Amino acid sequence: MDIALSKNISINELKSSICSFFATESVFIGDITEIIDNPTNVFISIVSNESEFPFGLSISKLPKHISSENFQNMTILLAYFLANRFNCPTICDGTGFGDYNSQYWSIIWDDGIAYLADDSNSLLGDGEGGKVKRIKKLNIDIDELSKQLGLTI
Repeated sequence: MDIALSKNISINELKSSICSFFATESVFIGDITEIIDNPTNVFISIVSNESEFPFGLSISKLPKHISSENFQNMTILLAYFLANRFNCPTICDGTGFGDYNSQYWSIIWDDGIAYLADDSNSLLGDGEGGKVKRIKKLNIDIDELSKQLGLTI
């Protein structure tokens, strides 16, 4: 799972928002098994979970102008965009933002503010425990990320 929202949204709302974010009409939301013969630019599958972020997105295909090296920056920017669009907290990978190396670092976007979070011992991170823990505020330059990725949000 690459991004998760704290509330469920309709597939049509999600598709419209993703089209707007990537400035493309070619978005497919469905099962990963359907990606092989699908000519769309963006392919997303929905992943449900029992955490405080129940609506997960796995992104399997991106527009050609987004390189794999920019995948994490794209998910950070998309999580910010979706949090604002749907007025709810979102979470994405925060690898490299913590004080030490850990697979459990995440970024939570809430009301336009980024937080470093630890999802170890949480339902989201490893399927057991409680909620994801917010550690501290982060300063992430959304305008700079947008410019790097060639996206306008």
